[in-house]
Amino acid sequence: MTRKPCRKKRRYLRPKRPIRQLKVVCGKKIIALPRGIGLNPACRESRPRLAPVRQHETQTVGPHGTQGLVGEQGAQGPQGPVGPHGVPGQPGQLGAQGPAGLRGDPGEPGLAGAQGPVGPQGEQGEPGLPGAQGPAGSQGEQGFPGIPGVQGPTGPPGEQGPPGSVPGIEIIPTVNRYFYFPDTDLNLLDSVTIPAVEFANDEGGSVSEFAGIGLTSFYNLYINGIVQPGNSYEVNKVMLFFPSQGGVLFAETPIILETIQLTVNIING
Repeated sequence: MTRKPCRKKRRYLRPKRPIRQLKVVCGKKIIALPRGIGLNPACRESRPRLAPVRQHETQTVGPHGTQGLVGEQGAQGPQGPVGPHGVPGQPGQLGAQGPAGLRGDPGEPGLAGAQGPVGPQGEQGEPGLPGAQGPAGSQGEQGFPGIPGVQGPTGPPGEQGPPGSVPGIEIIPTVNRYFYFPDTDLNLLDSVTIPAVEFANDEGGSVSEFAGIGLTSFYNLYINGIVQPGNSYEVNKVMLFFPSQGGVLFAETPIILETIQLTVNIING
C-alpha cells in the first residue's frame, strides 16, 4: 500500500493592516517606532510625534525583536536654501533709562540775536556824590546890566563929627536929552526893552549909553511931550525898560529921556 504524502492545506490568511509606525527624531537620527509602543528610551528628550509612515509591503507581523543599538550620528547634510524673511514681531517695551552720560564740551557761541524792544524806564536811583570841582573857565563877555533893585533901608546915623568951618558950595547941573521914534507900534501888554543905541542926543548923533545916570542925578521920561510917572518905566546906562502894562505906543510917537546930573563944587573961604 503506497501512502501518498499528505499535503497540508494552505490557509489563506487575511492580510492584516499594516502597523503604523512613528518616526522619532533623536539628535539628527530618525528612528521608526510602532504606534502605541511609546518613545524610544534611548532618546533623552521627548520630541513631538511626527506623521506616521504607512508600510504597504508588510503583511504579517512577527514577534517583536530586541531593539538594536542606536547608531552613530551621521554627517550633516548640505545646508538648504535660506527661507523667506518672517513677519516682523511686535516692538518690545521701552527699557529703563540709562545713566546720564558725561557732560560734553561747550559748543561755539551762536550769533547774537536781534535787539529786543526798549524796556520801560526804571526808577530813578539815589543821587551820587558830587564830583570834584573842575577848573575855572575863561571869563565871558560882560552882559547887560540888570534892572536896579529895590533901595535898601536907611542905615543908622553915624557919630557926629567935629564942627568945622562952613565952606562955600557951588552946584553945577548937567542936562542930557535923548530922542527915540519907534518904527512900529509898541504893545505894552508885554514888556518892552529899548537899547540906548537906538536913541539920538541933542546934536542928532548916536550914543552908546545914557550919560549922567548915577547917585547924583535924576531923569524924566516924556512920551508925546507928556512926563511919565516913575513907576511906569526903568532906566539904566544901556537901556530903557517898560514893564508889562496896558496901552500901545504907536509908530513915530516921540519918546524923550532927560537926565540931569548935579555936580557939587566946595569953595573954602
